[in-house]
This record gives sequence, structure tokens and C-alpha cells, in this order.
Amino acid sequence: MPNIIDWDTLYYTLRPKLMGYFRMRLSSEQQAEDFVAMTFSRAWRRQTQFEAQRGSVEAWVFGIARNLLIDHLRRNEPLAVPLEDVTLESDETIEQKIEQQEELTQLYEILGILSKRETHILSLKYGHEMRTQEIAAITGLSEANVAKIASRTLTKLRRFWELDGLLPS
Repeated sequence: MPNIIDWDTLYYTLRPKLMGYFRMRLSSEQQAEDFVAMTFSRAWRRQTQFEAQRGSVEAWVFGIARNLLIDHLRRNEPLAVPLEDVTLESDETIEQKIEQQEELTQLYEILGILSKRETHILSLKYGHEMRTQEIAAITGLSEANVAKIASRTLTKLRRFWELDGLLPS
């Protein structure tokens, strides 16, 4: 029996999550939108490969998104924010914006010590507000392992943040 995927519902359910997933890793909103479109395009072309007994359609689509991103990151160097994407909120001062950018830079440096698996799990859990069960389905890890990795990674991040961003050599 062929898989029946409700593409409209899937798109409206997953698009915001995929946008958040790509926005955190790519340099522009437009690039994130392009990757969402590529993800759904690839899923549509490969819909006959989806096997419901192996997991949810959402996990399958996120796997496609993850593979697209990995391929892109292997070919290109990461993250530069274009100047036109930097805006001030109406009640924000230049000093506050600079301080925020410095904190983000410090955070990115600290995140650089994490493994790809740790970064991926944290981004799914906190950036995309996914449940442990969903992350386990996407990553192929057990729920207990996902929870353990997330907890240990947060502890590691807190430790380095408290040390004022001093990184191991």
C-alpha cells in the first residue's frame, strides 16, 4: 500500500520549524527560505522512499533537511551576517546592540567546542522546541541518550560561559 502524505498539512506544520532550523545555521532569511523549499522539493520527489514503519513523516523530512544542510556546510564556510540584516529595535541603543553582538560572538566561540552531534541536539531542542522523542526519531538515538547528551552539553556550556568564555586549549 503506498504512503499517503498530506502535503498541505505537512507544509504548514513543518515550515516554521524548518525555517527556525535553517535560520540558526545559515546567513540570511532568504537562504533559509530557499533551503525550506529545497527540503520540500526533495521530499516530494522522494516520497516513495518514505516508510511509515520506520518513523514519522516529520522526522523523515527533517532528515532530508539535515542532509541538505550538511552537504551545504561541507561545500561552504559558515556564517557571516550581512550588514543589511543588522537592525536596531526602536528602544535599543548602539551600545546595547554591540554588547549583544559581543555576547553572541562569545556564545558562538563556546558553541565551537561542541561536537556536531551536541550542537545539532541543542538546536533541535531549544531552537526548534522539539520534544526528546522527535529528536530521537530524527537523529536515530534513543530518547534516554538524547536527554543525557542535552543535559551534559548544557552543563558544559554553562561552565564555559561562567569562565567568561575561556575555551580549552
